[in-house]
Amino acid sequence: SRSGFTLRQPRVNSFGRLSVSTKSSVTDAEQYNFESLDFGDRAFDNWTVLSGYADRLVSRGLTVVAPQDRYAVLCPEKWGEKFFDEMQQKFCWQILDVQGMSIHLTLDWQSVNEDSIKFLEAVNPKKEKLKAVVVRLNTREAGISIEPIAFLRDGEKENDTVLNIAFDFDRIISVQSGLLERLRKKFGRDKIATRMTVAGPGSAAGDDDIDELGLQQAGGAMLPSSLRRLLEDAGVMVTHMAESGVYILSDSQKQKALALKERLGACGLTALAEALGAMALYDSADGKNRDNSCRSSVAANLLISSYLLNLHWQVINGGALNEV
Repeated sequence: SRSGFTLRQPRVNSFGRLSVSTKSSVTDAEQYNFESLDFGDRAFDNWTVLSGYADRLVSRGLTVVAPQDRYAVLCPEKWGEKFFDEMQQKFCWQILDVQGMSIHLTLDWQSVNEDSIKFLEAVNPKKEKLKAVVVRLNTREAGISIEPIAFLRDGEKENDTVLNIAFDFDRIISVQSGLLERLRKKFGRDKIATRMTVAGPGSAAGDDDIDELGLQQAGGAMLPSSLRRLLEDAGVMVTHMAESGVYILSDSQKQKALALKERLGACGLTALAEALGAMALYDSADGKNRDNSCRSSVAANLLISSYLLNLHWQVINGGALNEV
C-alpha cells in the first residue's frame, strides 16, 4: 500500500510463502502517490452512480456476488457530521459528493468494533488530509449499508498513506496529546479551587455572616474560616465552664450558647450542638437545677462537648486527640 516494486528471482517454500534468498532482489521501486492510483470502476465521487453499482450487488436467483465486488473507494467532496444513532445502535458519519448529496458511513456498536468507533470519533479529516475511504457494501433488509474499512490520505509523513480504523488509532494521536494533563498534575493544577458561604440562620446579624469566604488551610485540611471561628467560640465557652465550675449560665451566656447551637446544627455538627444546647436549658429558678443529678447531667454534657471539640480538631488537623 506504500510503494510499488518488482521482485526478481523470488523463492517459494513448501508452504507457498516467500523464502529468503540471496538471489532475490527488488527493482523498479516507486514511491506511493495517491493521485496516481487507479481504482477503475470501484472509485466513486457521485453517490447516484454508487447507488446503481450497489443495486447490482443484490443476489438475484442463483447469481452469487463475488465478495471482492463489495469493496469500493469513495472520494467525498466534504466530510460531514458524526453522530451516534441510539435507535439503531450505530455510529454514523455523513459524507457528501460533488453534487452535495449525502450518505452515511455506518458501523454497528459491537465489542469487536469498539476500537474502530474510537478511531472514527477521533480522526480529523482536515488534519489527517483524508482523500478517500475504502468501504464494504453490505446487503441488508433495509437496503445497502456502507461500512468504512480504511482511509487513504496524502502521505507527507513517512509516506504514511493508509489508515486502518481497527488498528491505527495511535497513529492519529499526537505525541504531545497528554502533555497538558501531565503538567497539570505535576504542578497541582488538576484541582479546581472552590469557595464556600456560611450563614447563621435565625440571627439578626445573618446577613453580616453571609460573606464569600476563602478557604484556610489547617494542617493540610481545607476549612472555611467561619467554621473555624465557630469551633473556637464553642471551645472558649466549654473551657470557661470547665475551669470556673459554673454549671448554670447567665442570660447572656445562654443566648450565646443557643446561638452556637443553631449555627453548629446548620453546619452539620448536630451532636456538639445538642450538648451545648442542653447546658443552656438549665435555669437557676428551678430548684431541681441545684441537686446532684442536675450537676451530673451538666458535667456529662460538658465532657461530651469537650470530647467532640477535640475530635473535630483532630479531623481538621490530622493530629492526635488532646486530653479532656
